[in-house]
Amino acid sequence: MFALEPLKRDPFDLQLSLVPMWDLRTGLVDGALIRRLGAPAEAEAADLEEVDVASFAYAAAILEGDGDARLQVPVSFVTLATQRARERLLRLTDSVRETMRTAVIIEIRDLDAVPSSRLMEVAGLVRGLCVAVIGRVRPSRAALEAIRGCGLRGVSVEAKWLGLQLSDPAGRMNAFVGAVRDIGPDIQVHDLPWAGMVDLAAAAGFSHATVAPEA
Repeated sequence: MFALEPLKRDPFDLQLSLVPMWDLRTGLVDGALIRRLGAPAEAEAADLEEVDVASFAYAAAILEGDGDARLQVPVSFVTLATQRARERLLRLTDSVRETMRTAVIIEIRDLDAVPSSRLMEVAGLVRGLCVAVIGRVRPSRAALEAIRGCGLRGVSVEAKWLGLQLSDPAGRMNAFVGAVRDIGPDIQVHDLPWAGMVDLAAAAGFSHATVAPEA
């Protein structure tokens, strides 16, 4: 657990852990996603930066201990888009820079209302640091249009945003995959509510999935 104290904000505890990432094309676990719990619901840029710094420090420690680890590291767009904050992340990962290029996928989050041209620029700034860059998006037409053509290797979505527990989970998964297939080959769904949905995600065409820890 990390105790974070952003400037001018109440401190909060951040919990970081590794969640197995299933490669649905092979049926095998292919690395892990860093899960982050404890950030304020209405996080400001300062909060997000501290969460991202803790995440990159955690990733660096893992890579230093296991150079073969395959990690997906989430990071907020606003942190990457700010030169000072971006340089903080780079300093934290100096010692594992070469490993990152073969082991790390950067997942850019908080992309609501981000201009396509700005996302393209930011993705380009970090693409050389990792295996690939993907974007975590909400399943809306506007959000998907905004990230299309920005040089991302693919997209990820939280299962709760797809409404899989409401009705017709297979249909909802199929619809999302169909809407994003042209963005890139990696199409991920995170925190499936139970393990039995992994097979549905594979059948729909998702490339990777994680399952919620309580599943």
